[in-house]
Amino acid sequence: MDELDGESLRVLQQILSDNESLLTPGLLSFQAKLKSGSSMGPGFTLPTPSSTPLRQRHVESDESDAEAESNVDSDASYDAAAAVALAKWRERNVRRAADRRRNKRRNKRRRLDSNDEEYRPERGRTAEAGQRRRRRRPRRSNSSCHRGGVVLPPLNVVTMNVEAGDHMNASPSSPVASSSNHESSASNGVPSSSSNVPSSGPYTMYAEPYLTPIKPVFLRAVARVAGQGLKLLEDHDYRATWVGDVLSGKMLAFGEGSDLAFVSNRCYLAEKNVACAQFARIIAMVALAGKIQSCKTDDRAGYLTSIWQRFVEPHNPRYTFNAWRRWHTIGVTWARWGQAGGVYLMLLVVHAKEVSAFEKASFQDISKVAYILRRLTEGLPISPLVRHIFRPLLDRLRQEFPLNTVQLLDANVLGIVKDNVDLQYWSSSDKFFGAFKMNSFTLPERIPLALDEPSLEPDPPSSIPTPPLTPASPYRLSSSPASPSKGVHWNDVLTVIARVQGPNHHKVPTCLNLALPQNAFTLRGASSSTTMTYTEKRRALASLALEPSDLPEFEEQLKKQLLRGYRVDPARYVLLDRHKLGLESDKFLHLMDIHNQPFAISLPPVPKQHRDNLMAFLEAAFPDVIQNQDSRNGTRPHRFHALHCTMYNRSARRGHDAPVDGVDDAWRMDKTGQKRSDIFQSMPRMAKEATSDERWDTLRELLQPISDFLTEQMRILIPDFTVLDAYIDFLPGCPQPSVYHFGGVVVNFNACSRGHRDHGDQNICLVLSAHEGTGAELVMEEPGLVVRTYTGDSLVFQSCRITHFNLHYTGKRASIVFHSDRDGSAWAKDRNGWGNKTYFY
Repeated sequence: MDELDGESLRVLQQILSDNESLLTPGLLSFQAKLKSGSSMGPGFTLPTPSSTPLRQRHVESDESDAEAESNVDSDASYDAAAAVALAKWRERNVRRAADRRRNKRRNKRRRLDSNDEEYRPERGRTAEAGQRRRRRRPRRSNSSCHRGGVVLPPLNVVTMNVEAGDHMNASPSSPVASSSNHESSASNGVPSSSSNVPSSGPYTMYAEPYLTPIKPVFLRAVARVAGQGLKLLEDHDYRATWVGDVLSGKMLAFGEGSDLAFVSNRCYLAEKNVACAQFARIIAMVALAGKIQSCKTDDRAGYLTSIWQRFVEPHNPRYTFNAWRRWHTIGVTWARWGQAGGVYLMLLVVHAKEVSAFEKASFQDISKVAYILRRLTEGLPISPLVRHIFRPLLDRLRQEFPLNTVQLLDANVLGIVKDNVDLQYWSSSDKFFGAFKMNSFTLPERIPLALDEPSLEPDPPSSIPTPPLTPASPYRLSSSPASPSKGVHWNDVLTVIARVQGPNHHKVPTCLNLALPQNAFTLRGASSSTTMTYTEKRRALASLALEPSDLPEFEEQLKKQLLRGYRVDPARYVLLDRHKLGLESDKFLHLMDIHNQPFAISLPPVPKQHRDNLMAFLEAAFPDVIQNQDSRNGTRPHRFHALHCTMYNRSARRGHDAPVDGVDDAWRMDKTGQKRSDIFQSMPRMAKEATSDERWDTLRELLQPISDFLTEQMRILIPDFTVLDAYIDFLPGCPQPSVYHFGGVVVNFNACSRGHRDHGDQNICLVLSAHEGTGAELVMEEPGLVVRTYTGDSLVFQSCRITHFNLHYTGKRASIVFHSDRDGSAWAKDRNGWGNKTYFY
């Protein structure tokens, strides 16, 4: 402003005065500065313009004609300068309006490309330089991620109106929901007067817990169990016969005969035998979970893999590690159901033939039902079933059929009572099943309904056989097991892999140094168009990669390319095709960096009998999703569907500032002055797509043999699983991962990803390819490596430190990526700050 002369400043002041009603706050401030003459230079005085309009000023003047003529000339020059300034001002406003329209059109195109009706621009980073936000914004349906994938739409959307209204369709795994979606929101906002936690502190005890809705599919299974239980509740003779046959544990003989009555009786006996076998299976797996937990108290065997290697594998079992791990998960699941309704609830589930539904239920839904059964919470869809069917029926069974651990397990079980545990009474039953470690918040004390009440007269007692169902060896459980994360750091996984030696491991040393600035990630914060432009340029160069004829030539070319620690020639790539290099089918190929740590490992391919059916399994589980296409076609950038089935710990609530003890019901405790949140927001949770899409369960069953093979390959690659077991083995409810030890899996359909790094992965990931066609090679940008994979080929690499993308392809393609959440290290360390709390076990 100091560089302008007095005439220009006077013109600007006059323009601002004539258009004062249209000025913005910024221009009003500028006008005030002009009037005050601030920052105009020393000794400068701003000329004060006349209030008379410019073109009439010379008419009203008392000066002479000569002076009038000179004033006319000066006014004309003044008007010309004002017109120039006004024209520039209008031009700037027109330019800004054009920019706004262009941005609006660009956002509309993005919204159409992603099919997202609620598109919002990406938020920026935090104020701290170089740091990413810890709370990531949840990805909306059909929105594109940094790889170019969008969420796979559900198979069908079913709305269920069961008393709870529209909130039944909400996801328990979603971020904190509004309290208006909860049926008992009025009571949720009222702090309890008998709070053990002061309301003035960081946490407050509310009158009721905040429970997000239970999934409708599981609600229907619970309702079916209640419906089938009515017959047991009303018919004493049927109840005595059925329960007595199941508890006897004896398989009923079919006999001989050929008439219709005999065949019908044979079906009846077969149904009874199925019920006996299912109940015996449940008890056996609960015993297995308790035995494994007792073994975890040994510092030398604190993880499942160590227990398997020490106690099970030397006996040459006829089952795989994954099957054994799955039995442990089922046992922990039924132990949680035991915390809800004891062993008698297991009988009701077997009677209703809903064993599979109750085993597949999420740990969150099981815990919510358990809380309702123990506390008789009102105002929820299953509250009437609990009060009028479940609790009376359970009390009836407990009085008529007293059970103990000697009958079921023939053991000094869990070290709770030296000789026996009476499961007939809630106090001892809850203590027994409460000794199973769930890595979650403990359930509150049970509210009695009819125990020892004279109003409920028991029916005549039934004769119950007492031989044990599944004899088990005695075992005890320590109340203070060793810390699971003691001496464990996730970054040690690469060091552990580097120590692997053997004739089946071929290592290729290179000078690659991913810490050099030449290997820095160049696409951080880049727009989608910039990323696509970069990817297409690199794809054109990677398609011309040098193809070695044998393994020695491949080693020579790769070492030469990475001689300086980074790729010397940015336009040069080397192709890796293990089938053409002559590698044996059982050999691992390690590509090592300058620190003698692997940055990529090519695993042996899946056996042929499984490899040939991989694509057929994917198409059977997800019909009409995998398409025969050419990724180069189309005016828009290639997008593909992705299904995420991962346990995420990101955005979980930390409990470092929570009280250590003195909390009788942690489910009612919440942050003071903040919106109510589900208690499971404090723990790792499964992605919403996995819990809402039933097709994932189908695919998981179909791929079980392949998952078993990959687990065995990872056990060979990483003999010391304790590096990653600190997270997997201590997840809430002990869920079973698809491939041990990765915490999740992502299935990409028709995938042709753009350049990206998976910053949310923990060190490494495992990629399994399924492809019928040509192309789709995986490109690693920093080492300049192009990996050609066929159906059944798998690759392990550092996905969080290497920029990677796919080449274009034709045909059908899918990929299955196994990985672990990087934020899971906080759970492995101290359970997000809840591990030292007395109400967390």
